[in-house]
Amino acid sequence: LSAGGRILFHLVLLTVTFYGGILVGMHGAGGASASPCSDTSPAAAGGNVRGGGSGISDEQIESIVEKRVEVELARRAKQNASSNSVAAAAASGGGDSVSRTSRGMSDFAAGMARMRRDELIATYDYGTASQHFDSKSSEEVIVLYTKSALPSDPTTSAAITGNDGNLAPMVDVATGTANCDVLNVITVNPRNTATCTAIISDYENFHMQRWMRIPVELRRSRSSTLNRKLPLRHVGRGVQANALDSFPAPRLFFQKDNMNTLRTYFSSLDDVLAELTPIAKKVAKDNAIIVLVCNKGQSDLLMNFACSARSQGLDTANVLVFATDEHTHEVATGMGFASFYDKRNFGDMPEKEAHAYGDRVFTQMMYAKVVPVQLLNMMGYDVLFQDVDVVWMKNPLSVFHDKSSKLYDFDILFQDDGARNVRFAPYSGNTGFYYVRHNKRTQYLFTQLLYNGDMIKETNSHQQALTALLAEHSSLTGLKVKTLDGEDFPSGFHYHRKKELMKNIVEGKHQPYLFHMCWTKNKDNKILFMKQMGMWYMKEECTGSAALNKLDKDHTPVSSCCSAEPMVSCHYRDKPSIIPCKDSPPIDAGRPSFWK
Repeated sequence: LSAGGRILFHLVLLTVTFYGGILVGMHGAGGASASPCSDTSPAAAGGNVRGGGSGISDEQIESIVEKRVEVELARRAKQNASSNSVAAAAASGGGDSVSRTSRGMSDFAAGMARMRRDELIATYDYGTASQHFDSKSSEEVIVLYTKSALPSDPTTSAAITGNDGNLAPMVDVATGTANCDVLNVITVNPRNTATCTAIISDYENFHMQRWMRIPVELRRSRSSTLNRKLPLRHVGRGVQANALDSFPAPRLFFQKDNMNTLRTYFSSLDDVLAELTPIAKKVAKDNAIIVLVCNKGQSDLLMNFACSARSQGLDTANVLVFATDEHTHEVATGMGFASFYDKRNFGDMPEKEAHAYGDRVFTQMMYAKVVPVQLLNMMGYDVLFQDVDVVWMKNPLSVFHDKSSKLYDFDILFQDDGARNVRFAPYSGNTGFYYVRHNKRTQYLFTQLLYNGDMIKETNSHQQALTALLAEHSSLTGLKVKTLDGEDFPSGFHYHRKKELMKNIVEGKHQPYLFHMCWTKNKDNKILFMKQMGMWYMKEECTGSAALNKLDKDHTPVSSCCSAEPMVSCHYRDKPSIIPCKDSPPIDAGRPSFWK
């Protein structure tokens, strides 16, 4: 026998001996009472007998063991021959007797492989933020193949299709996609719920269908409302585990209100274009216009942007401010910006600043931010849109105009908002800073956004409405969307959540292109945070609503409000600052100082 055969022989021998002993014990116990005079001598047994009357000799046991070993070795030889024939058949392109997938799914899954997630995205960038997932449990990607898409290399193809009892093989992206004429990318996020994902061969559907065990009557809760006792039911993409629906159908009065808004827009469109065309033509540089939308309540933030850019010698000649009131129009021109005030469309806009995210003033201003981009894009211009609470460190247009950059291939590029909830999936783009190139895809996108004013009103957010359209148009028209690297284009999310990045910025180890002070409760907080960070260039007598009213009343030239150096002051020890603010109170109770 071979070494393996000898091991198997002894294992079988031990097994037979064990059970033989049991049989002996049973025979002895039963036979004693039935036949007390039985002849139990070795001679009567006809050989060397064990167990005193069992009738099983050593020779018989050895014979049983040898036969069992022969049967087991023959079975194993047959298995090995079968495995070898499958591998050979797979290597030669035929046969599927032992397959990684079944015949019942071979139409769309003839084989399966794994790839590195970061390598796949680097090769086929579908636009989402690179910092979406830090978990090691999301480092890999599953790839399913149709038969004709399998890699040409026989060994790799055999590993992908053959079931060797191991995990699906890891392949590099170039090899793994070389024969893919079509690559479909499906992204999922379990969000810590018991999630199942079904992939079905059927008529193509470019949207994901969702079922959840959730009550029919959706009432937002502080905790999960998922219930295993409920049946799975079909829900919209915006339904979350806490029963919040981020994308409800807009109510009728919002629909009617939007119809009235659109009626005003279309009835005045020819006149608006006639007035806007010469202004845009004069301002545009390399076919790009930088757009800011502002009302009186936010005009000190607009002035700060102008002052900070001036202090750093940054070119803002192609900035065009869309003012929503006369005061802001005068402030913008006083700061040296080109300005356009469309009283027909913006005459009813509020002058005061929003008191909180999502309030009525905030929502009205969100719609005002849609119209300028839509108009200029329709006129054939590329547009860099930004909120007024942005401060530049470098002119960001250089990023979008660099033809050697991979970013040049994208139609629309967004700052990373940082939020990872369903509302902003899948791009998490911040609509307070984005660049849009003029083409028929973006033109159609912003026309559709204009028509979706009812969704903006229903959700209190044009960012939410635009995000939904981005996903739809990426699928529908091939719109190429990209979320920018947060380290080069940081926002309030990074200010509050990314301490190491903020330390590198404060210490001069990293210089981003800009900073967007969003993720704040209101304008007052924005200004205090900007003062701590050395991003506030407005003199104190020009800061705040009361100061703005006084400037207006006294007819003080707004250009005199700029400070050559940032006005730095401490306010909260637990928030990033360019100087130590250890003695200031925390804004969030119990938080330690940013400066140790």
